[in-house]
Amino acid sequence: MQVDGDRLWRTLAAYARIGGTARGGVSRLALSDEDRAARDRLAADLRDLGAAVTVDDVGNMYGRIEGSDPAAPTLCLMGHTDVVPVTPSHWTRDPFGGELVNGEVWGRGAIDMLNLTASQAVVLKALARRGWRPRGTLVYLACADEEAGGLHGAGHVCKKHWDSLRANYLLTENGGTVSQHGGQLNVSVHVGEKGVAWRRLRVKGTPGHGSMPYGADNALVKAAKIITRLADYRPSPYVDELWRGFVGSLDLDPGVKQALMDPVSVEESIDKLPKEYQELAKSALKAIK
Repeated sequence: MQVDGDRLWRTLAAYARIGGTARGGVSRLALSDEDRAARDRLAADLRDLGAAVTVDDVGNMYGRIEGSDPAAPTLCLMGHTDVVPVTPSHWTRDPFGGELVNGEVWGRGAIDMLNLTASQAVVLKALARRGWRPRGTLVYLACADEEAGGLHGAGHVCKKHWDSLRANYLLTENGGTVSQHGGQLNVSVHVGEKGVAWRRLRVKGTPGHGSMPYGADNALVKAAKIITRLADYRPSPYVDELWRGFVGSLDLDPGVKQALMDPVSVEESIDKLPKEYQELAKSALKAIK
């Protein structure tokens, strides 16, 4: 289907103006009155077109176009509206201005992942406007928390509103790669993602006066050494069948593929890949370290 490009950039610009406390350098959920108003306008726009839309107590927004067949599978289009912190002085334009400049929308998170979140919203609006009814239910979910771990985003919605969200399939910002090899089209399937494992480190030292640092037992210096050791740690790559399957789907020379499947040479080989493969391969390698 085709959608109105002007409507798409205006929706993306509206999302780009929802900054929350990322404006102040913290990626959390607290929204200003202005942010809430912008988010609520987006929800109202969808409701006006007949989609059942809810904004929960955290700020997650989800809507549905009910299917005609209760037994048919449900598809969820999921994005997120929160963004990582920003230092405005490093930007040449307002990171929360949502300005259209030379055909591009400028805004923090415009490509992670407000572009897709806005595109999904525009598609849902276009379908609702036509009175379209799918066989299986179509769900739209815009999470308020992804960058800070997702506990208040998808985690919160699944825990508190699963009956409204329940879906058999989900499309979101990543998870697969389309490539061609040997005249065949291949779509890789990602079965895992990097997670968060918070740890608390307690370092003890002896208090002293800054004027007498000689022989001091400074806890901060100890902590710095520990952090440096953690940063310098390089575990050996582990290559499994999932990685081999992924490499096998790529349109690469057999010798390059062999090097990518060798734990000894995999990291060096990734640096020699075509640019379109490098970033994806590095993210997968980090995920298995």
